[in-house]
Amino acid sequence: MALRNDDQRQALVIEGIDVTIGFGKLDHSIAGAKHLADSPRGIVASSEYLAQY
Repeated sequence: MALRNDDQRQALVIEGIDVTIGFGKLDHSIAGAKHLADSPRGIVASSEYLAQY
């Protein structure tokens, strides 16, 4: 078993990948998909960082 983190599109069957977790819309795929959870995103920074820039 291996865990891989990648932001490229994968040829799941060709690469022998059994399960994948993705974020965002599933575009034109023959793969089945199930919504697991909502994951809100945001950009955050500390006040010290913002004071520097």
